[in-house]
Amino acid sequence: MAKKLISKEEEDLIDQLKQDVQQAFGNVKNNDQFWCRTYVRAVFSYLEAHSFVIRSATLKLLKPDKGNPESVAKFQLLAETAYQPSGTGKLEEGPEPRIPFINQFAFTLRTYAEAGGMNAADIAKFFGDNAFNQLRRAKNVRDHLTHPKKLSDITVTPADVLDVTNGFNWVSQFILDIENQLKRTARGRSGKKK
Repeated sequence: MAKKLISKEEEDLIDQLKQDVQQAFGNVKNNDQFWCRTYVRAVFSYLEAHSFVIRSATLKLLKPDKGNPESVAKFQLLAETAYQPSGTGKLEEGPEPRIPFINQFAFTLRTYAEAGGMNAADIAKFFGDNAFNQLRRAKNVRDHLTHPKKLSDITVTPADVLDVTNGFNWVSQFILDIENQLKRTARGRSGKKK
């Protein structure tokens, strides 16, 4: 039997945050700015948490090859650890790497897809989708909300809500496709053992 990639606590975390997204989306009607801002924040809270959970699951799937520096680098980036030599030459954990959200998120999804057995063409199709660009724009909306400098920074337009919604749906579909591939791969392995 394959080991479980996601704990019950992680499942509950994702489920609760997804419910927050759904509740906020249900209240976005009439362009009520409180609910529009709440919706953007809820979506990005969900994405941040899901990204963390996926990195954890992907670490369980990956088998770094010490002869392949890229394989080791992927493992380190997913683990969000950096090492550096101390003043006496001993290896010690350094500061957490500062990677822009969209880069880290895209890397996490791509690596999860690769580790899950998704083929390169399907992965490229997802990243070539316009909804990925909408996710990028949605991230800019989130950035303005969390670091406002003027009134327009906290105004969420209907176009912004559409970008956030399409980005969220794109992520959800991509993760669903990866998890379906993981299930097919697991069934294929269990069929070979018989």
